[in-house]
Amino acid sequence: EIGRAEIVCDGADATILVYGMLFGQAWQAVQHLQAAGRTVRLVNLRTVKPIDEETVIAAALETSLLVTLEDHFLTGGLYSIVSETLLRYRLAVPVLPIALPDRWFKPALLPAVLAQESFTGPLIAEAIQTCLRGRN
Repeated sequence: EIGRAEIVCDGADATILVYGMLFGQAWQAVQHLQAAGRTVRLVNLRTVKPIDEETVIAAALETSLLVTLEDHFLTGGLYSIVSETLLRYRLAVPVLPIALPDRWFKPALLPAVLAQESFTGPLIAEAIQTCLRGRN
């Protein structure tokens, strides 16, 4: 159903919000985090317009950290949509955006681009672990 997210697994330490081609990398990140003793909710948003506000708000209230993961610029994509949603509901929660900085990536084969932009499962997991450790 358009606008309905799929909760792939549940956890309380963090929620990874993802859509599209980075889903596989998000799944790998979850595996790494679980191996490190973290519980992670993985949400496949499927669509960002419309976004499943109910699922986003529940994740914000029920987990310690929201992570937006997208192969898009930081501005104008999933991070912006989630931020606007949180603001509309007057929620101030920690959000870790993982996205392209304000520049295009260097063309290469997909595995090289993923590594260069820190979009691999292990690098995503490392960024989340670092953020969670900084909150403790």
